[in-house]
Amino acid sequence: MGTANQPTIDLQGASGNSNPYDPNLYKFSGLKIDRNGSTDSEVAGVINATIPFDLGGFSAALKSGTDLRFKNKDRYDDPETYSSYTGPAINGTGNLTLADAAGGTFQSDYNGFYGLGFSPSLPKWESFFAKHQNDFVRNATADEVTSLQAYYNDSESIFAGYAEGDITFGRLNILGGFRIEATQAVYGAFANSPGTDPSNPASYRFVDRNSNYSNVFPDFQALYKINDTLQARFSYSTAIGRPTFGQITASTIVNSVDRTITTGNPGLRPTTDNSFDLALDYYLVKSSYFSIGLFHKQIANYIFQRSVIVPLDGTFYTESTFLNGGSGYSRGIELNYQQQFVELPGPLSGLGIAANYTYTDSNGSIHPGYFAPLPFTARNLYNAGLFYAGYGFKFSLAANFIDRNLAAAGSAPQTDQYYDKHFALDLSVSYEFHSGLAIYFHAKNLTDAPFRVYEGTQTAPSSANITARPTRLECSGNISEAKSSGALPRLRGRGEQGNKTSLKVYTIYALWRTR
Repeated sequence: MGTANQPTIDLQGASGNSNPYDPNLYKFSGLKIDRNGSTDSEVAGVINATIPFDLGGFSAALKSGTDLRFKNKDRYDDPETYSSYTGPAINGTGNLTLADAAGGTFQSDYNGFYGLGFSPSLPKWESFFAKHQNDFVRNATADEVTSLQAYYNDSESIFAGYAEGDITFGRLNILGGFRIEATQAVYGAFANSPGTDPSNPASYRFVDRNSNYSNVFPDFQALYKINDTLQARFSYSTAIGRPTFGQITASTIVNSVDRTITTGNPGLRPTTDNSFDLALDYYLVKSSYFSIGLFHKQIANYIFQRSVIVPLDGTFYTESTFLNGGSGYSRGIELNYQQQFVELPGPLSGLGIAANYTYTDSNGSIHPGYFAPLPFTARNLYNAGLFYAGYGFKFSLAANFIDRNLAAAGSAPQTDQYYDKHFALDLSVSYEFHSGLAIYFHAKNLTDAPFRVYEGTQTAPSSANITARPTRLECSGNISEAKSSGALPRLRGRGEQGNKTSLKVYTIYALWRTR
């Protein structure tokens, strides 16, 4: 019997054949060879200056600087699609079936719970296609349209400068200032001329859309040391979140493997927010820390993804685009605690515990007249774990929990996509030798917790994946340049001086299926 996350599926064979896994029953419906890629470049430069001075006996400073960033991204898609076949095949001329390309191994998933049948063998299919390529009928015009729709060339230039003052009055430190950012962007893509046939490549023209705007971001921070173990913090800050190139460019990208269609929105506006934070920090004993904080964010033009199911060439695809919401808020409380038991004898002094918890209440308009928590904002979030740090050895075993949160809006609240709540256990171990060589081992999701997505309600899962347990093994170190002729370079520790060249010796990534 199945479960909500692993339902039982009853497969019926075709009329006159009771075997639904017979590869002769699966006829060729189409072939797509997808070639795509992108080129990203970013150049950035920062200049900062600080002028310390004394103001009426109090320590003060003026700070200013500039930040320049220039980004560019170019993306292309060069597909080949074939809709029919007219050459020889096992089941007769023009009758190409899975039997012509199937491998010899019966495929299944979830420890054999789901039988998948015989999958195509890539070497066998490549050989068949190379031999009979001229017998496949290509959709050349449609391929050209797809290529034009998917291409974009975007650039963003950001010119920023800031000025702030910092002064300390005994136990009170105050910092305040502002930041100015000017954005000059050009988003280029092919657009279909109004009134023309969108299936005709000749109807497309390349259009550059300019987007220029400036913003001023004030900020203020105050820190008051109540005593040697307790301090209070308050801050007000403002920020901007620009749409990504893929979100704002008027291109359409079709992924036939994942069955998704992603269309950018050239009308997107950047997200801005005003944030207020108030916190108390308490240092209980040596190597221990506890804090409690309140936060409130006022958010304007937040960006969210809207996804709907659409048919394409007889198959259902998830079509997504990006929209601006109106105004919203995110507020809540944060708790943090960390302690290393340095008072314990010998090696035990490296033991410690760490935990944090965040409660968030958020609200925004995802559908007209309908308000819900903001996308990717979980109501409850916590991490708790044990750690060890000493004698070159580090160890961490951490439990992580994230509550359900909105992944994408649907055509109505009933079709909104949610990430379900998720609990996982992660392990990290490392050892640094005296020479400076270090070995790291990381493993995530030791409990094989499924990553579950549902639509509308938790009883309607759209996916529940336990695909793999990601594991990483690294070895890295610093190699010092020899200072005398004929001397061999030796590994140095982090605290030693010398001309050092950082060298990552190797990194091994392992990914194994759990079921």
